[in-house]
Amino acid sequence: MGTLTTQQIGRAGELLTQQKLLLLGIDSAPLTTDSGIDLVTFSKRKEDAITIQVKSNLKPKDAGGRWKLCLDWWVREDSPADLFSVE
Repeated sequence: MGTLTTQQIGRAGELLTQQKLLLLGIDSAPLTTDSGIDLVTFSKRKEDAITIQVKSNLKPKDAGGRWKLCLDWWVREDSPADLFSVE
């Protein structure tokens, strides 16, 4: 496997999230603009759109010092997304 860009890793995470939603019977659609929202789906119960931000890592990162490798996802406090998916 070649080296992936951060955009490719992010897109792969979005597709993985869409697959998981679809297996639950939930349709979703990606947004083409980078507004802090990656996917949108519709809640029949709420009768409203639900927005999702996807955070992806390809592999664990150095935590610094002598700590073990870790996965982390940074999310803005003022994120416009209703839900988050971490892949």
